[in-house]
Amino acid sequence: MQVDKVKELITHVKTNADELAAKGADKKELQAHVAKLEAEVKKPKPDHGALSDALASLETTIEQAEESMVSKGVFQLLNQILGTGVPNP
Repeated sequence: MQVDKVKELITHVKTNADELAAKGADKKELQAHVAKLEAEVKKPKPDHGALSDALASLETTIEQAEESMVSKGVFQLLNQILGTGVPNP
């Protein structure tokens, strides 16, 4: 797993948290997922299983937001990190 990409995603989600919340994502859940990710990436050897679980939870929370958030890059970053089939806009 690319820890640098996870760090980039954390920054991206924090920057867009208010807009994500306005589009339907639960802000408290977003903050909780980001906190888990931040704690894990700060470790000398991040647990990739824990990162994957937190990323999957984050993805589920972000899916609550409108499709317009795809253009903000959140889903593209998740796709790059998780290697999932999240479509690019």
